[in-house]
Amino acid sequence: MSTAKVRLTVLMSTSLLATGWGFHPANSQPESCTGAGTMHEADVECVGTMSPEEGRNRVKPPRGSPPTHQHQVVGQCLDPLENYPECDLNPCTGTDGSYWHSLQESPVAADPPVWTHVGYVCLGSPDELTRQEISAASVAREFRRLTWPAADLVIQPPDGETLVNLETIFHTPDTAPVTQNITLLGQQVDIEATPTTWTWHWAQPDDRASEASHQAHTSTDPGGAYPSRAITHTYTLADTTVHPSLDVTYTGRYRVNGGPWQTIPGDHTVPGTPQPLTILQARPGLVR
Repeated sequence: MSTAKVRLTVLMSTSLLATGWGFHPANSQPESCTGAGTMHEADVECVGTMSPEEGRNRVKPPRGSPPTHQHQVVGQCLDPLENYPECDLNPCTGTDGSYWHSLQESPVAADPPVWTHVGYVCLGSPDELTRQEISAASVAREFRRLTWPAADLVIQPPDGETLVNLETIFHTPDTAPVTQNITLLGQQVDIEATPTTWTWHWAQPDDRASEASHQAHTSTDPGGAYPSRAITHTYTLADTTVHPSLDVTYTGRYRVNGGPWQTIPGDHTVPGTPQPLTILQARPGLVR
């Protein structure tokens, strides 16, 4: 840590000067900053300043272990100075928009938090320290952890019955993207999952069915209702019940705090629930 001196140009009453105005947030040590000057200008010396990089290292969670402290960053143009637009703290770096902030920490176990002043940091925005970068890999983990809807499997003919050696039609109406919002590292993240491929299981491994019916089929086509025959399968064994199912694979994208959309690496597959389908043999009958 180091010592920094800044100049405040303010308009204030004589009584405010006499009481010793404070260049410090609530719950910090007033003695960290001392000042002297005229009614219009004052030199303030703050002991215990740190660079933004030192501040980021201070709030960074320890590697391989849970954090012991939580942190907050509080701007210094506070009451009683906050009502004065002339409060100018830019000289902390000489860059417009930057001013002094108090970095504070509290033990994670403290409820309510007990904030202790750590040091002064020259920042353009408080979240320069506390806002951590959200990586695509961390979003990908959340993408796979979240619950996404399974695809609805529609079979024609309906009512759980079809005929042997007849083209049975399969399709799903669930093709629209689904969006969920989560909070990650204190920031709002929108995750959008779009169905892109479907895997059709004509039968389950334990079903009595032909070898062809045990071969899954993957497509980028969701199929369609009759008269479409985009996705069909013909069962060749009669008088048996199989259990077809449909898996849907999502690809995703995300955005942080309403920013631009970014691609989520990899994909995520949601398995479908098998449903019974009885294969019947068509038999001739006399019709009068």
